[in-house]
Amino acid sequence: MSVAQPIARVVSCLAASGYYALEQPIAIGGIPFEFAATLARPNSLDVIAVIDTVTEADDDRVRGKIEGLARALDLVKSRRTLTVILVGPPRTLTLMNALGRMSRVLSVATPTGGDAEHQLADTLAVLLPLELTTALDGPVATWASVREALLATHPGADTAALFDASTLGANQVRDTLREQFTALFQSDQP
Repeated sequence: MSVAQPIARVVSCLAASGYYALEQPIAIGGIPFEFAATLARPNSLDVIAVIDTVTEADDDRVRGKIEGLARALDLVKSRRTLTVILVGPPRTLTLMNALGRMSRVLSVATPTGGDAEHQLADTLAVLLPLELTTALDGPVATWASVREALLATHPGADTAALFDASTLGANQVRDTLREQFTALFQSDQP
């Protein structure tokens, strides 16, 4: 099966994040499945089936292929999570709901304009690694300076109580949050 331009862009975007294309057709439990592309990533339980909605025009056929793949993964007791990426014209809500019952579904319209790569990355963000940015100009020297900066940004006794609880462990943070939420909800009632 030849790879169309929009499919190639999706595969390229995911490949830049460590995914690799599987040889087509893939076999799960001895049953062959063929999609526009199928991807996986080392040290990850994701398997991604990419479907070209231009060449796969029949909703029942698409649903049947994904249902078959999901059942095959269940039969071999796979722990992999299934993600379906529909590339091209949008499909019916009925199909999206049906696929959503057995997989994560992402719909990638054919991006246009000079910002196409950014649009694609936004759509596939759930599959891509987080890019953390910081608003700090330089490295923070101590926990105390971080605490002070956060308290300055979020002043209040509740914030200070959470920071104090954080030095005592996760259970204390949970208990402090529970107390704060309980107090908040009780103050909202007449």
